Amino acid sequence: MRLAILTSHLKEGGAAGIISSITCGLPESWDISIILNDSSDIVFPYKGRIVDIGVKHGSNTESVWYQLRAFLKRIIVVSKLKREQRFDCCISYMDSANVANIITGFGKNCKTILNVICNMSVAAEQSWKYRLIINPLIRLLYNKSDGIIAQTHKIRDDLIENYRIDASKIHVNYSSVDIKRIDEICSEYNPMLSAAEMKWFDKEKTIITAGRFVHQKGHIHLLRSFRRVLDAIPDARLVIFGMGELRENYESIIRYYGMENSVLIHAFDPYYTWYISHSALFCFPSIFEGFGIALQEAMATGTTCIATDYRYGARELLDGAESADYIDNIKLGEYGVVTRRLSGLTPETDAQLDDSEKALADGIIMLLENDGLRKEYGQKARIKAEQYDKNGIISQWQTIIESIVQ
Repeated sequence: MRLAILTSHLKEGGAAGIISSITCGLPESWDISIILNDSSDIVFPYKGRIVDIGVKHGSNTESVWYQLRAFLKRIIVVSKLKREQRFDCCISYMDSANVANIITGFGKNCKTILNVICNMSVAAEQSWKYRLIINPLIRLLYNKSDGIIAQTHKIRDDLIENYRIDASKIHVNYSSVDIKRIDEICSEYNPMLSAAEMKWFDKEKTIITAGRFVHQKGHIHLLRSFRRVLDAIPDARLVIFGMGELRENYESIIRYYGMENSVLIHAFDPYYTWYISHSALFCFPSIFEGFGIALQEAMATGTTCIATDYRYGARELLDGAESADYIDNIKLGEYGVVTRRLSGLTPETDAQLDDSEKALADGIIMLLENDGLRKEYGQKARIKAEQYDKNGIISQWQTIIESIVQ
């Protein structure tokens, strides 16, 4: 099998984690090429050869100019690679890569497989780019692919019901968790922290979150909620792992609220699960999301998790069930806590907390103040995460790919 994988980078984020897990788990006999916009700063392990198309990451990869430049360069380079390398199939991750995969597939024998890792209808509610650019392209092009892998059944249903995608093209396969690797990191990794640095990581008072510094991830809402947490628990701490164009906004909010001694912004670290295992809570405040890979990995560390009611994934992972209605305040699920959906609006810094921000704060306070509940949820989170161990998930990936190529 000659396989191409098309994505932007391997230095952070859920897509990078999925690609790492898949490439390392597929058969050794498979010939794998990973086509990236930018191959600098690779932090995830992978198997295969790297092809760099030469679009370096700037300070704002979400800008329309960067996305357009990367898209056009992808079309040129990927079309040539498919023609010359004679791949059996090309798997793409994220929306721009999916569109480029389809466009460069016309008239070639290389099968096109797309990955959809978030609910597009919800994304369209929150982002004009999804509403005006990406979603029309999905309706126009996705049925021209040879196969689509949806991260959850709800994402599959959304594609069928709202985008009229041929159901026979869609396969559901959850993102996997490398339980063995996470266990090794949590037990063996030594970040060599000083005493001053170690004070940020406390199994009774520290809340950790991780994700790109973009609107979708809800970090601004979490920072606002954390003010309320500090009113109840003055020695609580919040650590945000990641990178992105909103970093300066986060720093400005932290200064405005006088939380410099209580909030730490930490560069993304591929060993971030070690830090999670040395915290009290993992918080996942996304406005919209797929399944939530960072949440899965946090659960695998045996750390108690709390998430906002993004669609879809939080309730399936933490509540053990999906329902049609959103949670209206705080739900004590079977495997963790889910709080009401964030508004997604960008509030003024001095604005009062809305009900969703209050619910998130109150859920955090409840867990920090209840050691017994926190311990119980940590144990249950680990059990749930083991359902998504990579060994079973990767074999499903292989089966899906082979069924599409044949």
